[in-house]
Amino acid sequence: MPPPARHLRRRDPGLGARLAIVFGGALILGFVIMAVGGFFSSDEAGTSATARTVRPAAPDQPQRRKPGQHQIAVVVKPTALRATPGGRRIGRLKTKTEFKSARVVPVIATRDDRWLRVIVSDLANGKRGWIDARDTQGGVVDYKMRVDVSSRRLVVMRNNRVVRRITTAVGEAGTPTPHGTFAVTDKVPFTDAGSPYGCCALALSAHQPSTPSEWRGGDRIAIHATPKAESIGRPVTLGCMRVPAQDARWLMSRIPLGTQVSIRA
Repeated sequence: MPPPARHLRRRDPGLGARLAIVFGGALILGFVIMAVGGFFSSDEAGTSATARTVRPAAPDQPQRRKPGQHQIAVVVKPTALRATPGGRRIGRLKTKTEFKSARVVPVIATRDDRWLRVIVSDLANGKRGWIDARDTQGGVVDYKMRVDVSSRRLVVMRNNRVVRRITTAVGEAGTPTPHGTFAVTDKVPFTDAGSPYGCCALALSAHQPSTPSEWRGGDRIAIHATPKAESIGRPVTLGCMRVPAQDARWLMSRIPLGTQVSIRA
């Protein structure tokens, strides 16, 4: 299910559980540092993905986008997250995520050539914040993903053309996959054979508002691989989307940070 937050059940462990281990100083800390420390500390996933799939805007020039491209902002200086342009401060964005990826956020509106309305994991589902464009580097991404929960299908589009369709597991009745428009915040690889996420996970900005009381793994939603291939295509998770390993690897190699993910019924 997710990265830093508080969601998933023992049978579908959350990325948040990993974070609790990493930041809680559990015995597996050393292994996690060796297994993913290089990935996180060097930020190769975030940086190289951005270099390959995000086209930077020319300095002092308005961002031009082709059909199917979406504006993003790479946070290059810690910046205040505000409720309105220049308004009340409701948070703060660092240049790195909790997984040490570059902080790349989708831009869904602009104001006065300075303020950017963005999708971030720091706020509840459906909530948006504003940041100062002067603390960012602009760019565009070509990809977008759409998840149809009822058909249990994930569709990947590039420049408005469908390039891949993937069957996915979704949330069960008590913990449905949340609907709305979210963003890919991190791409997290796993090297341990027993990982409940298989090879890898794409962490999303989405949260699970119906976390079971007994769950201690965080509430963030992810698209991830799984060792339980038989569960794919079924409503069995705490909100995450499980996909086949080959598709998860394909997503890891193609999808840039900041990509928008639309989840609908």
